[in-house]
Amino acid sequence: MRIFLVSNMYPSKEDPLFGVFIKNFISSFESLGVNFTKKALIKGKTNSSIKKVFKYFNFYVKIIRFYLSKDYDLIYVHYISHNAPIIALMLFLFGKRKPIVINVHGSDIVKTEKSIFAPFIKYCLKRIDCLVVPSSYFKSVVLELYPFFDSGKIEISPSGGIDFKVFHTKEQKVSPQDVFHFGLVSRIDNNKGWDDFIFALYSLKEKGYRFKASIAGQGKEEFMLIDEIKKRSLEDVVIFKGLINQDKLIDLYNDIDVLVFPTKLKEGLGLVGLEAMACSTPVIASNSSGPATYVNDSVNGFLFETGNVDELSFKMEKIIKLNKKELLKMKINSLNEAEKYESKLVVKNLSDKMKKIKKAFKDAS
Repeated sequence: MRIFLVSNMYPSKEDPLFGVFIKNFISSFESLGVNFTKKALIKGKTNSSIKKVFKYFNFYVKIIRFYLSKDYDLIYVHYISHNAPIIALMLFLFGKRKPIVINVHGSDIVKTEKSIFAPFIKYCLKRIDCLVVPSSYFKSVVLELYPFFDSGKIEISPSGGIDFKVFHTKEQKVSPQDVFHFGLVSRIDNNKGWDDFIFALYSLKEKGYRFKASIAGQGKEEFMLIDEIKKRSLEDVVIFKGLINQDKLIDLYNDIDVLVFPTKLKEGLGLVGLEAMACSTPVIASNSSGPATYVNDSVNGFLFETGNVDELSFKMEKIIKLNKKELLKMKINSLNEAEKYESKLVVKNLSDKMKKIKKAFKDAS
């Protein structure tokens, strides 16, 4: 199968975590013999408005040029909001030349019904062949926002799944280390919950708990994070590791006792949590959107009310207090849950779906 791929998020050397899922998506499908004959991508973030306009101009020109070519069987679009205007324009001017699949990931579909993109999104949704969503939660979100959309055209596919060659348990961790080790892997940006994590750690320290914490990631609020660590005198127990390449994250996931996922955003799935679970590491996550579909409270981790620092702190206390047998069971349950999202199975199912879409389009033409 030959695919024309569109995505306004893709990693760059300067920002290797920006849209890293798209890079993994390409690799996974290429392993099944899928050929991405055309790619229109925006690589890395930019803080310059002028550079951003220039990037999007070139991006849209490339989409137009590739759309009019014939060297592909299907168009696969990642992220609907910023791509909807140009896709809608192509559909309006030239009609649907090949089947179109759009993959939404969370923020690109949540609260879009009143955005400037809404008319273009509606136009696209009425004409595409399939909408891929990362979880059952976001299927319900789409149908609530756009009730006219045919639910039969929605395919649930968990963001490429988890590659167990990359993320796996190095050794069975039966009990926590002498000092309980918390972890946070996230972009250090607004509403990602890193500040709630710091406040919860401070609360634990005030109560006399012994622990350490590792934070990995990068973003616009790194200096704020470092400042908060110093302000609350947590330098002796909290290490900010900065950006860790994805192939090195396995070491962190295996070293920590629990991953904290305190995001306040409507995450499509939240692969970070599943990556940790693949390493037999339980997760404490916000009780909303994607993470709530795989974190089962008191079974493979804990859920807390989004933004509620007191409840987050309480759940962190709770996991510290687990005995050896309880913690081992939670680790086993975490691994069992992650195995449901194994990448080969996820990618194979989606690939088969695209082949069916291609055949149906060809038969109808």
